[in-house]
Amino acid sequence: MLRVLVTGGSQGASILSEVVPDGLAMLQPALRARLQVTQQCRAEDLDAVRERYRNHDIPAELGTYFEDMSARLADAHLFIGRAGASTIAELTAVGRPGILIPLPIATDDHQAINTSELTASGGARSIRQHNFTSKELAKQIQALAQRPDTLATAAHAAWNCGRPDAAKDLADLVESFGGDEMMDVIRVNGDAKQGAAQRARTAQGAAKDDAS
Repeated sequence: MLRVLVTGGSQGASILSEVVPDGLAMLQPALRARLQVTQQCRAEDLDAVRERYRNHDIPAELGTYFEDMSARLADAHLFIGRAGASTIAELTAVGRPGILIPLPIATDDHQAINTSELTASGGARSIRQHNFTSKELAKQIQALAQRPDTLATAAHAAWNCGRPDAAKDLADLVESFGGDEMMDVIRVNGDAKQGAAQRARTAQGAAKDDAS
């Protein structure tokens, strides 16, 4: 079985609803017969997407929202979707390869930039939206999933890009700014730490004088 998870972000992406079912239908029969698809769609696209999968005889579970998305991602063999920062973080945290379609109107094209490390490592393929056709999607899936070892290698590459402790590392870095080592770095013309304390005491004394 090849479990494919398709999402278009918080709003769903209509282009995924238009392209993905037909792209999956173009896969070689042996690979296509293994498919089990879960796809998030916009409400207005659900009926049309359901009909497409039915016509292609591809089993698919569709919905506008899945509460257990983390479990579904962990269960998937391949992800297809946008390339927001949260998506990249989730894919690399659990080690899931993806075919990513950066949002073309994202500010400063940041979704395309988000894909750079993951694609360079072999953990994902990136397709610009103007090139995102059913034929191109089928080609990329075929390259990734035709052999189990290729998909496993891509999954491992995605996992190697992960930084699951990023929040803790950032917190540790921020906390370190107040430590003695950082004070050594910013000390100028004497002990800045003592100077700051002396200024604080002087200010407190002045405040008492003003109050009296």
